[in-house]
Amino acid sequence: MRRRANWLLTGCLDELVADYVFPVPVELLSTRVIVRTPEEGRAMLDLWHRTLRDRGVVGLQSKVVALDVPRGGRFRIWVDYHEVIPGQEASLFSSVLYYCSTTATGFQIEMVSYPRLSTPELNPQFAALALSA
Repeated sequence: MRRRANWLLTGCLDELVADYVFPVPVELLSTRVIVRTPEEGRAMLDLWHRTLRDRGVVGLQSKVVALDVPRGGRFRIWVDYHEVIPGQEASLFSSVLYYCSTTATGFQIEMVSYPRLSTPELNPQFAALALSA
């Protein structure tokens, strides 16, 4: 998850997208969308990346909060991503629940839920990207 956080912050979006199985159901707070293609996924991740950069985030610390025991080749990972912004004492963070499956080369993400988004103002923009594609 540290590697994924670093990829998001540095804009290595193709690497991030490669971990997903499309179409990917995504729940953003109370909005549900289907990200149908890697291009749609890349667009949503790029929006998040640019927003972090524009807000001055210089670090994104991932903390695995919980991890399921795999059953039938599937498991869930709960992760908090804490933003590091110079001069800002309060840490903003997003919570993400990944629904994953195991493969011969590692794991792949089949579904994502964001119960907490550090930038809730992006919720409509994420949804519009997924719905417009």
